[in-house]
Amino acid sequence: MDWKSKLIHFWSGRYGADSLGYGMFGLCIALAAVNIFIRSLALQIICLIVLILAALRVFSRNATARRKENEIFLKIFGGVKKKWNLLQRRFRERKTHCFRTCPNCKTVLHLPMKKGKHVVSCPCCKHEFTVHIWLL
Repeated sequence: MDWKSKLIHFWSGRYGADSLGYGMFGLCIALAAVNIFIRSLALQIICLIVLILAALRVFSRNATARRKENEIFLKIFGGVKKKWNLLQRRFRERKTHCFRTCPNCKTVLHLPMKKGKHVVSCPCCKHEFTVHIWLL
């Protein structure tokens, strides 16, 4: 058996990496960066425990339990990622588009940057409202 088939055989049935695992690795990196300045043994041990738990999740064969844990993590932190992506998009497109929130359903609308007063219809709830756009 060559090394490639041995590796494939080892990973068959393993859960692998997911969002919670990436979050745990990110937390470990952040704790290690903070520990560079603080130099705390307790923080170093916590970082090591988080790293070991993240590695155990990757090598686990109990996929249903890991999937449930990941779903809970995504329910809690999935909204944070969505808001971060919206913030990045708003910054990238700040010169060509403006973003307004529908007063009825709170959906964020992506509108072209045209100076003046406009009547906008929300694509989700079909509510019409007025938007004022001022160019700087």
